[in-house]
Parts: sequence; structure tokens; C-alpha cells
Amino acid sequence: MAYDALPYPSLPRAVTQPDRLAVVARLFGLSPAPPSRCRVLEVGCSDGGNLLATALAHPGAEVVGIDISPAQVEAGRAAARALGATNLRLEVMDLREAAALGTFDYVVAHGLYAWVPPPLQAALLEVIAATLRPQGVAYLGVSVLPGSYSLLALRELLTRRTAGAPDPATRVRVARATVEALAEVAPPATAEQLRATRDLVRRSSDAWVRHELLAEENHPQWFHALARAAAARGLQYLADADLPATFPSNHLDPERLKLFDRLARDPLEREQLLDELVGRGFRRALFVPAGAEVDRQVGPERLSGLSVVARYRRPEAWPDLPAGAHEAFRAEPDEGASGRGDAPPGELRTRHPLARARCASGRALACARAGQTGFGSRAPARARPRRAGRPGPRRPRTSRSSPSTCSSPPCAAWSTCGSSRPPSSRRRASAPPPPPWPAGGRPAATRSSTSSTRPCRSSRTSACCSPRSTARATARRSSPSSPLAPPPATSRWPTATARSSTRPSATRSSPAS
Repeated sequence: MAYDALPYPSLPRAVTQPDRLAVVARLFGLSPAPPSRCRVLEVGCSDGGNLLATALAHPGAEVVGIDISPAQVEAGRAAARALGATNLRLEVMDLREAAALGTFDYVVAHGLYAWVPPPLQAALLEVIAATLRPQGVAYLGVSVLPGSYSLLALRELLTRRTAGAPDPATRVRVARATVEALAEVAPPATAEQLRATRDLVRRSSDAWVRHELLAEENHPQWFHALARAAAARGLQYLADADLPATFPSNHLDPERLKLFDRLARDPLEREQLLDELVGRGFRRALFVPAGAEVDRQVGPERLSGLSVVARYRRPEAWPDLPAGAHEAFRAEPDEGASGRGDAPPGELRTRHPLARARCASGRALACARAGQTGFGSRAPARARPRRAGRPGPRRPRTSRSSPSTCSSPPCAAWSTCGSSRPPSSRRRASAPPPPPWPAGGRPAATRSSTSSTRPCRSSRTSACCSPRSTARATARRSSPSSPLAPPPATSRWPTATARSSTRPSATRSSPAS
């Protein structure tokens, strides 16, 4: 089999994970199954790398993948056994037989639609319609036009140049050499485009070159044709899994947006016209059953119970803001959202001291209290439903810098939101923003083996003041390289030793750090 000669490994993709799909569905008024207790199917799962992340993140979910390649399925099974993913099941199966597996809450098919001939494209849509539950969500990653025209032209050229190669590895070598030569001899009119293509090929794997540029079947679609084909089989388009890419306001300024609204005659035409304006080459389209009641009037009340995770770039300087002012942080692009036409990076505006500290230290923003953080309309973020059985704390907190369970490519550090719902704006709307730390600076914690580990109630924004966590936080904040190191002063916070003398001692000594 051609795919077995040079396998295309499956990597974790954040946009296909059930928590991401559930949030998008919820924002549009649906009631998707909780990711912690759901059934997930991936058609064309390769070696199961994407599903493996799903299975490990949600042990209570039933995760199933099918692929026609026995070698890749067996490799995925071995990886699942090694990592203890007992809820992951991989099967060698033709996609036309997938309906026998039952119904699912989430169905994923990434890239497969364009890599199969038209009869199998129709069969894939029928399988999705047959296996998707009434409130289920299907992810269909597909190459689209007009953005894929340039790669199609390159594919035609490379197919001719590599026709006589004896094996896939040789074809890839010839293709790489051809692209390098084209970039060198290109005239000024096309030099920039060909050099960009050369750089793309240079940083891509041999498997990518083989399957993206030299595949026997490669049929990018016009989105309007894809949406009509799905509608004929009982599916309706919901949104893009990369949510910022769904809204024209993330691509066009207000004046151009007015003209765009006059040009778009209906919702389907609006989507197709946006693809043509931004040159989109890949869609992460979400579909739901035609009978699902979709409410496209998205309101802030649907964010209740969700946490937000995003990556923001540290500002060059830490400005002295006047009281009540917001500081802007620029969001970094999502490494997992490849393809032209994606929404540009946005920004987050916040005046909350812990949010500023998180962003300025180069870490991901975990959470910020409602009423003190302003999210701009261009801010890309990933929200996740609260995991069942883990109610959020009453006070907002930021987590440590351990990686989260999501499958997104890691940045400098990831953190997850410890607060599952924002506090009521009626209670705190009039409250002034708290200072970054109480007057007098931060304490130098003293380690005590008998102190209580209850959260400190002397500060509204501290997550935990146990001796161990306080010592760690103090060590980080007092580091000479830290931009947040406080000036030396007498602390007004009770130290661990002081608390241990006024509160009952713990029955067990805290472990040494």
C-alpha cells in the first residue's frame, strides 16, 4: 500500500478535540455531550496519534478510530498499550463500514475528504450523517478553493517531474530538488511566492511532501459545493472549529465589513465570499444534524461555566498604568492552525494584576475575574467545559505552570483555569480592582512542618498560601531575573510560621520540598 511505504503520522490537533467542539456547539445554543463521558469516532485515524491525546485527556470517554492501513493501526494499538489508554479502540475498516460501529457524539475526519475520490467523498458524508447523534458535532478538515490553487499547480508540476521515480522516497527527493531549483530561477514577478513555497517544503516532513504534493488523489473543494453536498445528506454547517476564522470582523475592518455585508446575499454565499477574499486554503468545518436548532445570536451568558486558555506575548516594557486602565497583550498565532486565511492574532486587554503578571512573565493566561478583564473582539481563545466532578473554587486562581491535558502544541508554558465560572457582576461591578500585592510588598515565607495548608484568606487573589506553595512563589518572585520582583519591605501578610502559631496544627508534617 502506498501509504504504508511512507506513513503520514497522526499528531494531536487541538481543533479536533471534543472539548473544543463542545464549546463551539454550546456557543451556538446546542447541548453537546460532555467530553468526559462521550463517544468519539475518527475516520482515517492513521496511527491514532490524535485520538490517543483524546483518550488520555478523557479516560471516561469511548474513543474509536478506523483506518484502512493495517500497519498504521497496529502501530497505534502498540502506543495505546504502552501508555495505558484502555479506552482507545483502533480498527482496520473501510469507511463505508463505519455505520456498524453505532452512533457517536463527535465524529472527526481530518484531511481525508480531499484525499479520496468523489464516490468515497459522498460515502464519508453519509457515514457522518448516519453515525452522528442528534446533538452531535462532526469535524471535517478539508482543503478548499481558491486558497489551494497554488499547491494544486505545484502538485501538477511535481507529479510530472517525479513520474519515473521507482519509490516514494525517491519521488520526495526529486520533488524537493525541483522546488529548490524553481525558487532559484524564478523571475521577479513570481520569486516571492516560489521562495515562500520553497521555505514551506524545507520545514515540512517527507510524509507531508508525499501526501500533500504527490498524492494520487487530491481534490480541494469549493466550500459552497461541500455545504450543499452535506445538506443533501441531512447535515447543516455550524461554524469553523477555529472560531475566530468564522467571523468576517476578524478579517475586515469596519468599513470593508459594511461593503462585505451588502455583497453577501445569504449565509452560504457569505462563507464562500470570505474564503475568496482571504484566500483560504483549508477549512475546519463543523457540521451538525439538520434537525439541530442552531442559535447564531451568541451572547456572553453562554460563557458561564467555561474556562479560557490562550497564549499572549510579553510586552516589551511593563507600563505604569493609571488607575482603572487596561493593558493590551498581543496574542501569538496558533501553531496548530495551519493553512492560509485563518483569523489573525488578536489581543487581550486586562487590568487585573494576576492576569498582567501571567502575560508579562511569558506564560499563558489562565483566568481573570469578570468585570476586570476586557476581551477584544479579535482575541482568539480556547474555552473548555468544566470537567465533571471538579467544581471550581469560589475565588479565582491561577494554576502552576504545569502543562495542561490539551493536545495543543506547547508554548513557553501552559496553565489551566482554576475558576469554572465568573463571579456575579452585580456583586463586584462597583468594587475597585485589587492592587498587585498589599502595601509593603510580599512576604518572605518561612517553612514550617506543622502549619496548616488551608488557603490563605488574607488575600482575595492568592491561590494557596500553604508553606510549600508560598515558599515556591516567594522564590520565583524574588528571583533577580523576574520582572515582578517586589521592592524589599516589611510584609503585612501572615507568614506560614505565624499561621502555624495561631491555628491548629496539621496532624501530619508537610513533605519536604
